[in-house]
Amino acid sequence: DDSLLQQFSLSRQPPGKTNPNSHLSLLAIVDSWYQLGIVPYDHMICSTPLFRIFLGVTEYLFCSPQGLLEKALEDAISATEFRFDDLEFTIAARGWSDIIAFGDFKLYQKEFEKTQDFFSPMLNEANALGNEMIRVILNKVKEKST
Repeated sequence: DDSLLQQFSLSRQPPGKTNPNSHLSLLAIVDSWYQLGIVPYDHMICSTPLFRIFLGVTEYLFCSPQGLLEKALEDAISATEFRFDDLEFTIAARGWSDIIAFGDFKLYQKEFEKTQDFFSPMLNEANALGNEMIRVILNKVKEKST
């Protein structure tokens, strides 16, 4: 149900309209699962709420009868509005991939701490928003099961 999480949207689009979105981060997660031979459903017993949200949103993207996956792929190819953000994501992902491939723990720690420092001022607000999002989802699940 798209309306369930609409209240958490960062987009200021009026209802019924959508901005182009390649969902590059979700596609990257799925690609990493594929490349590593991971079946995410095999790990549900030890999954975090955040992992379950990513899995649910990713499943929705891939299984939606509204053609969301096809739209995301078309947006990735055609839309230029967010290409800068997608490029930044790609560069960052490649950087992390290289650090892991080099096996250099000191470099990993340095980059992790730099990233941690960058996000530190946003952490409290993000945690509050994430907790509220999980609460809304859990309430919806409880409503459906009663």
